[in-house]
Amino acid sequence: MSETLPNNELQRPDPEAQIVLQERNVLLARGCAERPTRKSPDPLAGRPRQPSTGHFRRYHAYDYSRGASLFITFNVEPKHDILGRIDPPSVLVHNEWGRLVDAKVAEISARHAPLRVMSHVIMPNHAHLRVYLPPGLDKPLVRLGAFVSAFKQSTSMVLRHHGHQGPLWQELYHDFLCVSAETIDTADYYIANNALKRWLLSAPDRPMRVMEPLSSPRLPLDIWWSAAGAAELLATDAKIASFRVSRTVPQSRFGIVIECALRAVEQGFSIASTFISPGERALFEALAATPGARMVKAGHKMLGLVHRPTGREPQLFADRRYLLLSRQSEPSKSRRQGWLDLNDNLAHIADKAVYARMEGGRLRW
Repeated sequence: MSETLPNNELQRPDPEAQIVLQERNVLLARGCAERPTRKSPDPLAGRPRQPSTGHFRRYHAYDYSRGASLFITFNVEPKHDILGRIDPPSVLVHNEWGRLVDAKVAEISARHAPLRVMSHVIMPNHAHLRVYLPPGLDKPLVRLGAFVSAFKQSTSMVLRHHGHQGPLWQELYHDFLCVSAETIDTADYYIANNALKRWLLSAPDRPMRVMEPLSSPRLPLDIWWSAAGAAELLATDAKIASFRVSRTVPQSRFGIVIECALRAVEQGFSIASTFISPGERALFEALAATPGARMVKAGHKMLGLVHRPTGREPQLFADRRYLLLSRQSEPSKSRRQGWLDLNDNLAHIADKAVYARMEGGRLRW
């Protein structure tokens, strides 16, 4: 197959760009949308497990020798901020121990080539790494476990020489298999914005506090709404354009929809959508990458007391240009009907409503 995945990392210097491209083409070669199957029902399911390899693995039946990109997490023992701190606004500051641990990532990765650490962050009390296992690697999970063990042992030894007492890391680690280029990007955004996310969750003004029931003249009064983020986007004098993009719209037409939305942004409109269909997700990415573009994202899963931002969300929340809006669907309604109701709600609160769909082979509005 000669087609390659869209790659926004090709500007990286070689050989990094070559590794990134290979990683994404591995995803394409195995079908990209193919998701690993879970284990069949286990009679011991629900009981505590102590895996001999020291990990909690989400997917058990996937053949990792085909190539894999994994998001790895492990925590300091106990989970205290011993490697640094987060200074306002979201600046990760390593202390001496944190700098020593961070410096070990490249060193231990080089020793375990062709396994490669593609991105990482050493937080004050935990670590995240995205690790690439190239296809054809012999016993890939054993190699992965050896890498994590070597990293923990090496950093523990270094910090003991600098005054640390007791175990440095918790025994186990958790890995998440990235099954698509989109998931890889999400993991990288999470790593890049992890310090910002923590600051948002712990800042004195509580920017991620969930507001409920949210009261706004724009919202139907008979529905319980919860929200996190820039509630001022629903002010009566704010300009809102709702966008709904049918799944019938092919990828080749996404650019037209995005251009229309960006024109509305230039006119001062915030863009409201569920951002659930492929075209809407492409629109979300375009708006997130556009400085000053404001968004209202609606869903029908109620938020907790504090929202934990993911993907691109941390920077959008920090910039006060993003509102996450949610309502509970009626239990008697299907999931599809719940999304349709949300689209109707957004069209109701908006000053302009746009519905892009295909009819007779042409894009209709």
